[in-house]
Parts: sequence; C-alpha cells; structure tokens
Amino acid sequence: MKKELLLAIIALVAIITPKAAYAQLNEEVAGTYTGILKVSQDEIIMGEPSTENVYLTATNDGTTTLEIRNFAFKLGTSAIQLGDIVIPGVELQEREDAVVLLPKDVTLTLVQPIGDVEVHLKESTIINEKMVLSLSVETVYPVELLIDVDFEGTKTQTGINDVVTGKRTVYYNPGTESLIISGAENQSYEIYTVTGVRTMSGIITSGRLNVSNLSKGIYLIKAGNHTTKFVKQ
Repeated sequence: MKKELLLAIIALVAIITPKAAYAQLNEEVAGTYTGILKVSQDEIIMGEPSTENVYLTATNDGTTTLEIRNFAFKLGTSAIQLGDIVIPGVELQEREDAVVLLPKDVTLTLVQPIGDVEVHLKESTIINEKMVLSLSVETVYPVELLIDVDFEGTKTQTGINDVVTGKRTVYYNPGTESLIISGAENQSYEIYTVTGVRTMSGIITSGRLNVSNLSKGIYLIKAGNHTTKFVKQ
C-alpha cells in the first residue's frame, strides 16, 4: 500500500513539475520586443524595413499569444494594411541557452477587403532577451501573395498581461451573458477565438460588454496592452 501511494505521488509530481516549469518559462519571455521588421516576397524586400514591436503574452492555459499590431507593408507604391496579426496558443521549448517558439499555423480574419489569411509562424528563438522571429502570411484578396516577415528585436518591457499592475479585471457573468471589465473604459477592444479569428470589436464605453452573440467556447479579449482569456458558457 505504501509503495503504491509513493508511486502515485511520484507520478503526480512528474506531471505537475513540467507544467509549472512551462508556465514559468512563458512568464519569463512575456513582454514587448522592439526591433527591425522586414517584409519580403521571393526574397525581394518590400518597402523599407521599419521599427516595430512584437508582443508576447503568457495566457492562463500555459501557452503564449504573439501579436504584431497595425501590420502593413508596401506593394509597389501602395500600402497594404492588414491590421493585427494575433497568433494564440504558441508553445515554447527550452533548448540549451535558447527559448524556441514552435511552429504554429492559424487562419485570421483581417481588415477588409483583405479578409481571411493564412499565417504560418516558423520556428523562432529568444536568446538573452533577443528575439529572432520569422513567419509568412498568405493573402488571397485583392491579390494572391505569399509574403515573408522577419523580425529581430530586444525585449524592452516585461509581461504585458499583468492585470494586477494594470488594475484591470475581466470575468464572464453567465447570468447576463456579459463580460464585466474594469480599468479599460474608453479603450478599443477586440475579441478573438483561440484560433485567431476576430469575432467582435469596438469601444468599451462601460464596465459591461454584451457577448450573448458568441458561441460557447474559449476566447481572448484584447484591450489596450492587455490580452485576457475568458470562457463563454
């Protein structure tokens, strides 16, 4: 009996310890990375490289959300506005002195008339708070394009999902089918599915946001510099 109990405890510790270590790894890399972003097609640079921010947010499920906000690139003399690239559910892996962002594919609905795009996060690394990031975006309309995005930057701010420091709370009230939000008044918001599809957006004018039109499931709400997960029941 004692032996069986000991084996059960060892098995439980083996399960809990990696999860705890993984969550700690997510928190360590979370933050704002500032650096140079380049957009290319067939290895030809499109427009001038620009200084941009890439945001990593540690979420409650132990994964990481990656964001590039207000993403745009030049096609000839025209500027193509795509909006926000949001890749939820990115898994991390520790390899020697590097943290590796594992590949992730998502379908996103971006600003009109672009609509749906396929985003492919390639294996990327963070070493000593320096990020080397690579992804590709496939557009269908108004033209079919496969563009490559490369970013190199350094961490300039710590985690952006600290709701305690930001004095912000978000929770779902199933009785009224609404989100109760504090500390984000008059800020714009966007709600995404865990696969990165934007389902709602607007301005937070009060502490209550009606989400009755959403299907049951897990969502991410982004308001200002904060991204928070909630479950619609």
